This record gives sequence, C-alpha cells and structure tokens, in this order.
Amino acid sequence: MRQSVKKRFLEILAIDLVIGSVVRAHQAPATGYELSIYEATPISVWVGLGAALIVSIVLIAILDSKIGYVSGLLALISWASMGPIRGHLSGADTLVHLGEVKYIIATEKLRNGFYPVTHLLSTNLSSIGGLSPRQSLILTTPIFVALFVIFITLTVRRFADRGLYGSPVGFFTGLLLLPINWMGVQLKPHPSSYATLLVPLLLFTALLYWEYGNASRLGCFAILSLALVHTHPLIALVTTGILAAVSFSNLTLDKVSKNINFDIIERWWLYSLPVLILGVFVSVKLSGNSTFQSEIAAVTKNFGLLFTQESTTTGRASSLNDVGITPTQLVVRLMGVSLFAGVVGAITAIVSIYKSISNRNASNRLQIILFIGTLSSIVPFLVFFFADSLLYFRIFGLSMIFVSIVFASGVSWVLLGATDRKFINSSYLLVIVFLILLTPSMAIAHPSPYIVQESQQRTEAQLAAVDTLSTHSDGNDVVTVRSHYPRLKWAVTGRPAILHIQTTPYGFNNRNLPAAYNQSRYVLVTERDYQMDVRLYDGFRYNSGDFAYLDNETGMNKILNNGGTTIYRIPDESQQRRSVRCEDCQSHAGASD
Repeated sequence: MRQSVKKRFLEILAIDLVIGSVVRAHQAPATGYELSIYEATPISVWVGLGAALIVSIVLIAILDSKIGYVSGLLALISWASMGPIRGHLSGADTLVHLGEVKYIIATEKLRNGFYPVTHLLSTNLSSIGGLSPRQSLILTTPIFVALFVIFITLTVRRFADRGLYGSPVGFFTGLLLLPINWMGVQLKPHPSSYATLLVPLLLFTALLYWEYGNASRLGCFAILSLALVHTHPLIALVTTGILAAVSFSNLTLDKVSKNINFDIIERWWLYSLPVLILGVFVSVKLSGNSTFQSEIAAVTKNFGLLFTQESTTTGRASSLNDVGITPTQLVVRLMGVSLFAGVVGAITAIVSIYKSISNRNASNRLQIILFIGTLSSIVPFLVFFFADSLLYFRIFGLSMIFVSIVFASGVSWVLLGATDRKFINSSYLLVIVFLILLTPSMAIAHPSPYIVQESQQRTEAQLAAVDTLSTHSDGNDVVTVRSHYPRLKWAVTGRPAILHIQTTPYGFNNRNLPAAYNQSRYVLVTERDYQMDVRLYDGFRYNSGDFAYLDNETGMNKILNNGGTTIYRIPDESQQRRSVRCEDCQSHAGASD
C-alpha cells in the first residue's frame, strides 16, 4: 500500500513539474536578443524539467511505472522544443519556409518541390487547428521530436537483448545526445533537422522487414522512404548509403564467416529491396533538382581536391583562434558527451559481437548491423567536412542517431550482465547512468557564444517594418546588418525574393556609408542588431559605438522607428553632389545679377 502511494505521488509530481516548467517558459517569451534560447530561459524552467526527468527515471527504472514514460516523454519534448514554447522563430531558412507556408495557404498550390513535407504539414496544422502560419510552422518541431523519441526507443529495444532495459535507456539517451549540440543551438523548423529526427522511424521499419520479410512492412518502408526524401533529399541520400553499407557488410560477413551462419545469403533480396526502394526515390528526386545536384557536385569536387592540393579546411583553426578558442576546446565542449557515449557503445558492441561469433550464436546479428551502420555513418560526415561544405554539421547529426543507439544498446547489455551476475541492483545502476549522462547533457544547453550560431528571433515589430518597407521602397535596394532582408520579405509577403546577400560592410562605423553606394538605399537596423550583435562580436566585429553614427551621419535619414526596427534612407550621393552644384550655380547667378 505504501509503495502504491509513493508511486502515485511521484507520478503526479512528475507531470506537475513538466506542466509548471512549460507554463513558466511560455510566460517568458523570447525577446530576440539572446545569444542562445537556452541561456535566456529562466533557470526555474531547467530545474523543473531536470527534476521531472529524474522523477521519471525513478518511476521507470525502480517503480516500473508506465506513467513515467508519459512524464519523461513530455519533459524531453518540452526540453527540445523550448524555442517553440517561448515563441521563438529564428534563422534565415525558417523565414523562407514561413513564406512558402503563406503561399500555399493563399493559393492552395505548391510553388516548387522543395521540402513539401514541412510546408504541407504546417499548412494542414494551420487549416485544421485555426493557427496562424507562424504558429503552425513552430508547432511542427514538437511533432518530429515526439516521433524521434518514440521510435528511437523502439529501435533500441530491437537491438538490446530481451528489451528489458532497452526501452528506458533508448527513451532517455536519444535526445540527451542528439539535438542540442548536433542540430543547432536549438531545434527549429528546418527540413534537415526534421529528416534526421525521422530516420529512427525508417530504421525501425527496415529492421522489422529484415527480420520478418513481410510485404506490408516493405510497403510501409516505401511510404516512409518517400516521406524522408521529400523532407530532405540529401539526408535521404546519406541514409541510403548507410543502409547499403549495412546490407553489403552483412551479406559479406555471412559469406566469409566460418564460425557462424546468419542465414542472410539465402535471403539476399531481403536486404537489397529497402536500399533499392530508397535509392530509386532519392535518384528521382535529385535528378529533377539542380540545386541539390550543384551541392553534390561541389562536395565531390572539393573532396577530390584534397588529394591534389592543400586541405580547404585549414582556415577554420585560425578563425577559432581569433575568437579565443582552440580546436581541442571546441571538440571537448561540443563532442565530449558524444565521444564518451560512442566509445562506451563501441566497446560493448565489439564485445557482444565477439562473443556471438566465438559461441557460434546468431542472436547478435542486429548488433553487427548497428555497429556497421555507425561506422558507415561517419564516412559521409568526413566527406562533407573535408569538402568544406556547410552541411557537415547536419550530416553528423545523422551519425549521432547511430551513436545514440550504440550507447543505449551498450548500456542495456551492461545492465543485463549485471543482473545475470547479481553484481548490483540493475535498477539503481540504471538511475546512476542516467544521472551521470543528464548532467553534462544539460550543460551543453548553455554553450559558449563563440561556438554556436546566435539566436535570430524575428519579432512582430521587425516583420511589420519589413512589410512597410516592401510596399514603399520604390524599387531601391535594402541593406541590413545581419538580418537578410530578402528572406524577411519572403516571410512577410509569401512571395519569393532574390536571395542575394545584401549586408552593410563590416566596420561601417567609418562614417562613410553613403559613399559606399552609387544609388539610393535603405538601411534596416533591428533592435537585435543594436543589442545582440554588439554583445556577440564586441572587440571582434562590432563595438558599442558602431551604431551610434547612424543617427548623426549627414545624409542618413531616419524614416521609421517602431520600437523594434529602425529604417534609414541613404540618398544617392551623386544626386546630392549634383543638387549642391545646382544650388551653388543658383547662388552664383544671383550674385552676378
């Protein structure tokens, strides 16, 4: 009876902690000037979510409570979705997606084939739930987070023996390792992030088909493959390569191994069909898209240059030194937890595979699949990194899915071994493992501002100013400090804008900005530019006095200030000179008369 009361109390406490944390976070909306949405979130929110996670772990590991999974899932979704909870809409790409959603709502048509899953899902959420396009786009993030947590748990359960500890370990370790440090400063509406979060669902379906060979499972895999391809084709391309490596390696191992027979050769088509289906979908998608073709061609070319000339990535180390951090410190801060998890998982996986082969036991075939999948997932990251492609960080997020599964499976095997040998109460050991992992993972949520992209919240005041300017700019170009006006205009109007980079020159405090252009321009400066860029780049790119001259410079006309955005007009200096000369001519003519 006492155990039941304690269990019920902890279940209520966990749910209340999550609800209280979410309400507190929602009451502190993003202002737009934070370096990190996590850093600017009230500490009480993190205390509440951390406590909810710990209570959920105790409920699952010790009290065997199903409610613990519910409270844990809600806590993890809330943690990863802190941006949406606080109304945070950031990033230049997000503005384009917002513009596309508005276009679909207005015309009921898809403009092009770029990322239709993200746009159509947002549109349906808007029409069904009566949400604004901005709200519906933000809401897509928690949906993909929930899919990720659920199916990475089920995937780990397939890999871990007997599934006894696979469920709780996979449930908590997946998000602790993946999103904060490998998918950006925070999760936000972005097709590459969504595609990465969708991979565990695809992998889980592939595992079911490989094990049971059911036509309905193959059909489900085909549908999910189509969804992944239309979420982000490049992530789907890398996933195809990983699955191909897994299939080929298992077929080869089954062929050459003398100690163990995995019964794969007799069913070679079972491993080949999923790869073939996904590969066909990816090929069709990429063949009709010149943008992705150009990206792949550039990556291939740059990677090939590594073998003929000096590496193209040598400049990164010097740029890190410029902001006071060494490559070693960067690796430790960003990759410490991930490397630890990968090493632990790799060791346990190797031991498990060795035992299965030595004992002529085919039960650990899935561990071999997992281990090979993890190794093969590192290869595309290295290719994109050394090819100097900005996509390398996103590709590594995909690799971290396999690292997370390796770690979770490894911990599960260790716990099973401890249980069989009665070395320690495995439930308490599980709690200890979670607490050890939880602490550094929470710390990653508050990274150094110099090793992350800054928050780029778009406030209503900014969008209102852009709306005004897009209507009254008279065809003149608009320059910004860092806000990228074309994407802002796209988000406001729902119509594509020319995505050329238009920014004011670095060091524009030389009080000579009007002379930098040969025609009239508008300068858009947000409150975020005044406050956040100075804080982020003080002494490196901007300082506190860089913006002061805008209100004092001759020829800089302030035409709008709505409290969040200021717009200046810079007249054509040549016109000013002609005007001055005409005035001088008139004055001379008057004097001669």
